[in-house]
Amino acid sequence: MTAKKKGYAAAFFDLDLTITERDSLKYFILIQYLRKYRNWRFIPRLFLFCVLRKFRIISLQLFKEKSLMAFVGKQESQLKELGDTFFKEHLSQSIRYNAKKEIIWHKKNGRLVFILTASPDIYVGAAARYFQCDGYECTKLEYRDNKFTGKFLGKDCQGKKKRKKLKMLALKMGIDLKNSYAYSDHESDYSMLELVGNPIVISPSAQLHKIASQRAWKIEFW
Repeated sequence: MTAKKKGYAAAFFDLDLTITERDSLKYFILIQYLRKYRNWRFIPRLFLFCVLRKFRIISLQLFKEKSLMAFVGKQESQLKELGDTFFKEHLSQSIRYNAKKEIIWHKKNGRLVFILTASPDIYVGAAARYFQCDGYECTKLEYRDNKFTGKFLGKDCQGKKKRKKLKMLALKMGIDLKNSYAYSDHESDYSMLELVGNPIVISPSAQLHKIASQRAWKIEFW
């Protein structure tokens, strides 16, 4: 990330169902498990974890970690290459036209652009490079001896964690939050949205739509 003079505004974008039309991790799992026969042996266990999560027996973070069980022991470079391929061949086709247009508009107006997402860093870097972002924050995978352990490094980047990441970026880059923008579709990003002067909710969930209406936040349907 390249620092700019203090006072610059920025635009912070959630990834799933804001920039993209679909949940990126679910899409990644679909591609990696159903379309690659060598991973079929993991499907019964994956189904079990889906059931456990549906009934809230396990946490969302644990479910997401378990959903990546096929990649335990893989080197970081292997996973990044896998992520780059996934983004190029699949996820890039799900980018919303209005999201791309909005990012271009912010960059033309001299604002910094960041992606803040709970998605894993397997493919988020590829998305950030595609949009020529000034940086990104996401859920980090844990590596030991350069091999994926099957766990995340710290907590999932959502809710208060994402809010904290935004504040740290603003402090590091000298960003004026009152003149900045944030985009999301889900109420879990409420605490992030309220940090900026221009919160914009995109095709929101029912709960976020209610919050946005009460707070007079801008609502757009992409």
